[in-house]
Amino acid sequence: MKRPSRWSKAWWTPDLMEMRRNYTTAARRVRRDGSGVQERDEARKAYRKTLLKRKKEYWDDFLAKAKKNDVWMVHQFTKVRVPNRVPGGRSNSPEATEQTIMTHFFPPADDPAGMLPAKRHDLGVSDELAMIDEVSVALSKCSKKSAAGPNQVPYGVSKGIMLVNQKIIPALINDMLVWGIHPPMLKESIGVILPKPNKNDYTDCSSFRVIALMQTFSKIAERVVNNRLMKIVYESGLYCINQTGSLPHRSTVDAAISL
Repeated sequence: MKRPSRWSKAWWTPDLMEMRRNYTTAARRVRRDGSGVQERDEARKAYRKTLLKRKKEYWDDFLAKAKKNDVWMVHQFTKVRVPNRVPGGRSNSPEATEQTIMTHFFPPADDPAGMLPAKRHDLGVSDELAMIDEVSVALSKCSKKSAAGPNQVPYGVSKGIMLVNQKIIPALINDMLVWGIHPPMLKESIGVILPKPNKNDYTDCSSFRVIALMQTFSKIAERVVNNRLMKIVYESGLYCINQTGSLPHRSTVDAAISL
């Protein structure tokens, strides 16, 4: 290296720099026009193999030439480090960490409500075209980049199904509404723990939040039902005329005017 410093990677060599440059160039070419996939894979494999080899050679050389006080540096490099961004702090086992997280985010209820028998409500519609329009409107507001749920089926699959056959998804949702049944498998979700920004202690569970990745089919059905409920609310006048939150086509301008 031309200007080494105490922060430089001592195992970094000019040939590694050249191999990384070749790999990044090939990767950009693949992203740009899709050509040279094999060349990119070979360059990546060679770069990673040489990188691991250089690290091992430097480590072996460091151990061979280590002096008496270098044993503490070796200890710092080899000791197991506990990450400081784990909710619940340092636990003795993954099971203990899981129990701490579940207790914090999902505390047990003191008096859980009993299971009431399901009541059947016929919310289906007989107009097939209206149902197709509702599903199309709901899907138009769903991004293909949204994370999928446990079944890993993204919104793009549902949009593709609507292009091939517009009756499948509306018929499934309509049957759910007619019989008042939401299948248990569609209620499953994946909980993802995300750190809140600018927190002092990331071993505290309150420094994190949980988001649920639901089944995309359930979210489509939820949008359909929500649109129907909003229509009933508008027609029946069940909301305050000055309400602006959680309502479409309302903004802070409307809130200011109402004042």
